[in-house]
Amino acid sequence: MQLVLDTNQFKSPRLNAFLSKSAKNRVVLFDYSAMEMYKAGGIEAILEQMEILGRFSDQVIVLKDTMSVCAQRGRRAGLQRRLIDKKHTNIFRGFVSALEEARAGDEKKIKQVEAHKNSSAAQMLRVLDDAATMGLAFPKLLENYSKEERARIKGGDLYSSDIVNKIMDEVLSISAMVLHQHPSVRYWPSFEELPYTFIFRLVFCTYLLALDRAVVGFPSNIKPESIRNDLIDMYFVAYGTFFDGVMSSDRRVNRIYEQVDLMLKGLLI
Repeated sequence: MQLVLDTNQFKSPRLNAFLSKSAKNRVVLFDYSAMEMYKAGGIEAILEQMEILGRFSDQVIVLKDTMSVCAQRGRRAGLQRRLIDKKHTNIFRGFVSALEEARAGDEKKIKQVEAHKNSSAAQMLRVLDDAATMGLAFPKLLENYSKEERARIKGGDLYSSDIVNKIMDEVLSISAMVLHQHPSVRYWPSFEELPYTFIFRLVFCTYLLALDRAVVGFPSNIKPESIRNDLIDMYFVAYGTFFDGVMSSDRRVNRIYEQVDLMLKGLLI
């Protein structure tokens, strides 16, 4: 089994049990996993986060950076293989060793860790700008749904054909816009390829997040930092749809993964 690992599970007994149970069990990391990890604090705190993964380093899969993944067209054959960064997967143990050397005082390794932390902090600020914009758009989402439809969605009815069709129309429209504007996209995916692209699945997850937020009432004073955290959570969910799911303690993450997974299975029959 291969599960995308949410950073809230890095130090969990659940992770330790999962990796101990079978050498075939794998956890999947990607660039935002590292960015979240660097928020832990100093080198000692980062190593604390990595303690379990360091012991099971040969069971860690590292993905290509998200910008590169967004450029992939969505051919179904070899889908997982194209996501995986073989080089960084193979040297993951070396990454942990470099952190240990930094803790021991290696100046070169310390500078490398600081550079990664600064780069991660800069990217988090860029996502914060996106969050502020999306925070304004989320409450307007319900304008596309009738009062009766809103009540049904709030009650958990996302799967009737009329609701699903409306969701899919919106997701397809937004995906087309994102594909057109995204700087790394060079080739337009075919209609058959589209559901297998990362951009489509990220849009799908983010749309359901917005719907989930809006239907229960969007707080007028919600902070951009909270929206940013929600948006980053959707990267974990979207990547989880390419593997066997997400290991997370976040209820919203788990709920939206279940919703997306079920709808995708219906879509991809």
